[in-house]
Amino acid sequence: MSALQELIDISKSVSNPAIEQWKTEGKKIVGFFCPYIPEEVLYAADVLPYRLRTPGCTETTSADVYMSNINCSLVRSCLQYILEGKYDLPDASPSVQAVSKLLQKIAL
Repeated sequence: MSALQELIDISKSVSNPAIEQWKTEGKKIVGFFCPYIPEEVLYAADVLPYRLRTPGCTETTSADVYMSNINCSLVRSCLQYILEGKYDLPDASPSVQAVSKLLQKIAL
């Protein structure tokens, strides 16, 4: 299998072998939506930062019951996958507000 094909195959799933290996070692994973998460801080704490995504999600019917359609489609898609049992939740997922507060404290 070529390296390109391996990357294409990995991109089709919400998980991959590296994430599964991290979990089997008993290490923590933090899923995030916001691109401003300080990944270096998480790596320093031996935590794997994971950008949440939902490849192949084409509808958010179940998630729309809980969230308005003006909410971010990525967040709704993640909730849809959780409700469908397709997402093995990370150990934590900081909110955008939490990331903002963290960045403010780092800047001080």
